Amino acid sequence: MQTHQASAEVASAGCGAVASLTITEQNISLLGAAGACESVISAMQRHGEDFAVAWKGFQAMANLAVSTGNSAWIGAAGGCEAVLEGVQWHAANTPIAHLAWRCVGNLSLDAGNVIRFGRGGGCAACVAALQTHRGDAAAVMEVCRALVRLAKDPTNHSLLLAHDSCAVLAAAMLTHSRNE
Repeated sequence: MQTHQASAEVASAGCGAVASLTITEQNISLLGAAGACESVISAMQRHGEDFAVAWKGFQAMANLAVSTGNSAWIGAAGGCEAVLEGVQWHAANTPIAHLAWRCVGNLSLDAGNVIRFGRGGGCAACVAALQTHRGDAAAVMEVCRALVRLAKDPTNHSLLLAHDSCAVLAAAMLTHSRNE
């Protein structure tokens, strides 16, 4: 992936391959040690506006981030910022939002990433995603999972409240209280 950084097609295929290989904890660790985290971040930074790169990149990054070592590594390498850019580029796309917020939730297992997301506008983006994707139960569940983790930081907690997260969350919950 590093050799062909200019190609969105290669970035998409590479991110898809990384996502496919993250089926075991051992593979996740091996991929992290081999530089897959940085390769996925680079692909997202260069081609995150591309639907296929975003789709496969969020999958790969979310899967890699279940390892706490990879999660911290991804955050330190600019992964949180790349995720938030992707969230902005694909704000109205519900399937991508589902993956993106799963990625935020997994990356937020690391306390440093929680702070990075808060400082990078993640709290406002989280509330906006709840509003935008309120009708999709899977997306709302992932956004709520991310919100829980982001809110553990006192500064983020205040930011979430300042963005009217309580009312937005209540509205999203009411939307799905009627679902079976």
